[in-house]
Amino acid sequence: MDAAAMRRVEAHLSVTTASSTRIWYRIRFQTMHLVGSRAFHRLGLAVTTLNVTVLSCNAHGMSATTQYWIETLNFFCLVYYILETLLKMVAAGPWRYFRDGFNRFDFVTIALGILDTVANPPEIVDGNPGRVSPFAALRALRAIKIAKSIKPLHRLLVAIMDASSEIGNFLVFLFLFIYIYALIGIELFATRLQFDSSNRPLPFNGTHPMYQSRSNFDQIEWAVFSVFQIMTYDNWPAALYNGWLVAGWLGVLYFCSIIVLGVWVVMNVFSAILVESVMAGTSAQSTDDDDDDVESDLDDLAPDLAVLHRAYTMRVRRPRPSSCSRSLRRIFRKALHAINLPQIAPAPSVVDLHGPPTTAVQVTHVSWPRRAARRLVSHRFWDRSVTLIIFVSCVLTALDSPLLDTHQGLGYGIEKANMVFAVVFSIEMALHLFAHGVIAYLRDPWSVLDGFIVLVSLLSWALGSSVISSLRALRSLRALRPLRVINKMPQLKVVVNTLFRCLPEIGKAFIFFLFILLIFGIMTVMFFRGALASCSTSPYTYMTSETPPPWFPRDYRGSYNASDLAQYDLMSYPRPWTSLSSSAQAQMADVWPQIRCNDHSCDVHETPTSRAVCEAFNCTWTNVVPQRFDNIFLAMGSLYELTTMEGWAAVAIASVDATGADMQPIKNTNPAMLFFWIFFMIAGAFFITNLFIAVLCDSFIRENYGVLVTDEQISWIKMQQRVLAIKPVVVFPSPAQPIRRLAYKLVHWRGFDAVVIACILLNMVTMAVTYYGQSETMTLLLNALNYVFAAVFVLECVLKITAFGAAYYFADDWNRFDFAVVFLTVVSLVVPLVFATESLGPVATIIRVFRVGRALRLINHAKLIKAMFDTILVSLPAVANVTALLMLMYYIFAAVGVQLFAKVGFQNMLNPHQNFQTFWIALQTLIGFSTGENWPNFLWEVYNRVPATNPTCAERVYNASMCGFHTVHECTPLDGCGSSLILPYMYLFFFVMGYVGINVFSGIVVDAIGDTSNAAVVTNDVLEAFTLAWSKFDPQGTGMVTLDDLAHILLQLPPPFGLRTTPHATMKAAQRRMRDLHIDVYDKQYVHFKDVPRALVLQAVSSGDRQKMLECAQIMEDMGFARAFDDAWFKKCDKAKTDALKAFETAKARHHFATELIARTLLDHVRARRQLKAYATEAANEGTTQEGAAKEAGKEDGEAAKKGGASVTAASPRRHVRSATSPAQRHKSRSKVKHKA
Repeated sequence: MDAAAMRRVEAHLSVTTASSTRIWYRIRFQTMHLVGSRAFHRLGLAVTTLNVTVLSCNAHGMSATTQYWIETLNFFCLVYYILETLLKMVAAGPWRYFRDGFNRFDFVTIALGILDTVANPPEIVDGNPGRVSPFAALRALRAIKIAKSIKPLHRLLVAIMDASSEIGNFLVFLFLFIYIYALIGIELFATRLQFDSSNRPLPFNGTHPMYQSRSNFDQIEWAVFSVFQIMTYDNWPAALYNGWLVAGWLGVLYFCSIIVLGVWVVMNVFSAILVESVMAGTSAQSTDDDDDDVESDLDDLAPDLAVLHRAYTMRVRRPRPSSCSRSLRRIFRKALHAINLPQIAPAPSVVDLHGPPTTAVQVTHVSWPRRAARRLVSHRFWDRSVTLIIFVSCVLTALDSPLLDTHQGLGYGIEKANMVFAVVFSIEMALHLFAHGVIAYLRDPWSVLDGFIVLVSLLSWALGSSVISSLRALRSLRALRPLRVINKMPQLKVVVNTLFRCLPEIGKAFIFFLFILLIFGIMTVMFFRGALASCSTSPYTYMTSETPPPWFPRDYRGSYNASDLAQYDLMSYPRPWTSLSSSAQAQMADVWPQIRCNDHSCDVHETPTSRAVCEAFNCTWTNVVPQRFDNIFLAMGSLYELTTMEGWAAVAIASVDATGADMQPIKNTNPAMLFFWIFFMIAGAFFITNLFIAVLCDSFIRENYGVLVTDEQISWIKMQQRVLAIKPVVVFPSPAQPIRRLAYKLVHWRGFDAVVIACILLNMVTMAVTYYGQSETMTLLLNALNYVFAAVFVLECVLKITAFGAAYYFADDWNRFDFAVVFLTVVSLVVPLVFATESLGPVATIIRVFRVGRALRLINHAKLIKAMFDTILVSLPAVANVTALLMLMYYIFAAVGVQLFAKVGFQNMLNPHQNFQTFWIALQTLIGFSTGENWPNFLWEVYNRVPATNPTCAERVYNASMCGFHTVHECTPLDGCGSSLILPYMYLFFFVMGYVGINVFSGIVVDAIGDTSNAAVVTNDVLEAFTLAWSKFDPQGTGMVTLDDLAHILLQLPPPFGLRTTPHATMKAAQRRMRDLHIDVYDKQYVHFKDVPRALVLQAVSSGDRQKMLECAQIMEDMGFARAFDDAWFKKCDKAKTDALKAFETAKARHHFATELIARTLLDHVRARRQLKAYATEAANEGTTQEGAAKEAGKEDGEAAKKGGASVTAASPRRHVRSATSPAQRHKSRSKVKHKA
């Protein structure tokens, strides 16, 4: 604390008169100073870390000493938390303390800890070991305090707290939705979901063996659980079929409505609200990155304490330099890739970001061998040769397998080829190192990756020796060779570089994800350690058997009711020897000495576990579900599997039946656990995973568009894809021939499209009502309707070809698509008439499938569907890049899986259709697992696989008589053991492909479709209206119109492109709009289609702000983006049109209008001067004429006076002169001057 702050506090204390008040303020000030110190904060963080670590040490089978120390340390941590809370309350005051959400959360956890300690004191207090309670599990929430101390996670937690009210409101709505559907389900299915051995519904009587679905609607808690299970897609088809069996079509409608309303609407809206709320909070990043963690903690305590701390920690911060031009330069360089345009200037690689490559020793002269090496490695032939070798190595990697004979045939060839590849790649790496130097080589991550793969190749070669044969599993790393393909493909390289730059944000989300798994993992270890296992002979199995279990009386013939189980089932309900009846003691006499209680034989007063009784009778103790929660690592891994929404219902049901560690599960022991798992699925599956996806997409977008890019620039960049997709519409004129003119009028009739759409829909209905086993009459009727609709579609095609001509008809993509569908339809109808269906075999089915293509014609006629379809087509280049990267990842994981798990013997999940014995089956298996379907069961089956024929798990070598090595009839089954490597392999695969890869792939399409919504500034309807208005002035589709035509187009279009419906829809306003557009004017009078919509989009997204539009347009011009766009446009045109357009003299619109304005001003000035000069000349001429006329009149008057004649005035001659220079003549003279000018 600085001196100024101390003086202010001392001054405040000095004005306090009462001694008691002064003492209280001094105590509070000292407490503030203590709580605000860095040491206090670090001590609290250390205690919290210790507490969470101790809680994580709980495990199944731990010793009594370990349990004692865990309880003791937890007790002392609780004491510390109590003291810490009291100190914070003294420092900030109770009112200010409870104003903060985190403080309230801490207080609740501490209060619950106190209640739990009082009800269940630790062994250090009363000498008895503590018991697990729900309150004890809440101690795991203290891990949030650790997350709070991490800045990015702290901001995320604050955002979640800020959005808690909105999230809470929606959770109430979600609960009401589930509750309503649960009540409906009770009305439909209560006591009805039970079946006999043939899967036939049975009445509810419970008197004979039957199967009862655990996901049922007999009670409200199970009904809620069943509805929520459907909403997570977990085994919902089985529930649907059961409901179909007992309730008919009402059951199908019920479960399908849950999927449509609950999953597609409610849960997606729920996820959107969560993600939007959290992202809105995290987007407001703190600008003060140098603040200490203590400051945020103090801000939670009290404003005055924060003031004191800021006074203590205040220091001058220098503003960080930023360069908008550099950022925007990077933005537009990436935008070229985003819209699949050629790049003017190559984007800098990672090496470029650090400056030019440097060698280990900086020299000014490069020796000729190094120059030669540089020329060699940069030569086009060298690069192509290396690429070809990489491709060949990838093919051989796919063909490679541990099941091949390495001494002959394909296996021998692949083995030798791998040696050759290792030598070639080593030579390549050596040349690069020699050419560029070690430092430059190591500074490029792609070069480091290449070097690592080369070292792996050399290591794989060395693995053949007996010295390091134990490391033979590393041979699978040869499958990483295809990663070198990324360095040879610029599109993939851009995507991968962007993903790597997003790793920090992905890492933050992943850490938060781990914290959530840690919290729930601690809880599940406390609740379910050792409890999710059962005896092989248990009430789950022996109730359907005629032979009673060995611990029952041998003559038992009862119905296994609840009272009999409690009396006779000594395994499910174990008791001490002294509590057994005489008959039970006689039954247990032979096995009781073998029953173990911990590490000794059970005493007569000790109660054995169910597991001990089960194993004493030579039965096996097996897990009920593959997932286990015996320690924190197994628990976090199991919870990670459940976040994929696969198999969580089975785990929830098993936890409901759990009765304790090593105890036999009893049906429906603790139904309240259902709500624990529902809460976990909401928090872990729906919230955390969607939050992770949102952070991924947000960081990916920010990396693509940059941090300093504005919303207008992002909108403009996104619009370029759709602008590039449109083209001028050619308006075909009405033909002269009468028949074609009639066809032309018919296809342009307003009801023509309506009739076609109606026929398409009716045809879809007729194809949908077909079912197996339909009557002959039904078949004949549907065939007749198929012929009718085929005739209608053929007639439509003929009418359009007749009206427009073949050349114009086939010039349109949708017309070609319609013609292909019609042609395939005709083929599907004609071929069965010409050839017998039996002779065609499977081809007949394929031909009939062609009829389904008629439904696709609806795309071109349905406006909304066509808009979405066009948007997806525009996004295909980006989708193709991501798809290529995903397929490369599939390739690598499949190749690694073959090398690691090819020899594992088959079982249930690992079978001939789902295994890693060949590359192609492994690839199909992984593609199926990336959807999340049943992958945890496959994982644990491979993990636990120990065949009976190979109990020692001996390594199997090539054996021609064994299946897999040489699969023939009656071969010996392959009996290799499983591997623990399947755990990291499958976890990594699902994280990379399930969480990152597939969601990035989906995000591209979702983002593109989202831009077509009505909320967008420029929609597809706006672009379509523009093309139609353009076609009125350019019916031939040349792409060129005059400036006057463009003005009329703007007057015809509504906003945001045009001026129609605006109060200033005049030609002058249209000219002002054109003057602001950043377009080229060709030959001083034309504009082109490729420029106008792009400029109008820029003007629309800038909201008419001329400054924004000019800045963005100038940057676009400086970066060469406009030229790249033009190049992409010219690729779609023929060379003649491109050369003709480039031959025009061009000028920017603002320059053209400015030049025109200057020319008009100068012309007006010249005209004015010429008119003034004409007026002056005319005035001079008029004066001269009048003077001559006056002289003549004077002479005539003199002569008349002399002659004595009558007095004659000179008015008439003067009037004659004036008539010669009348206003009409002067106007005519000015008109001639104007015409000449």
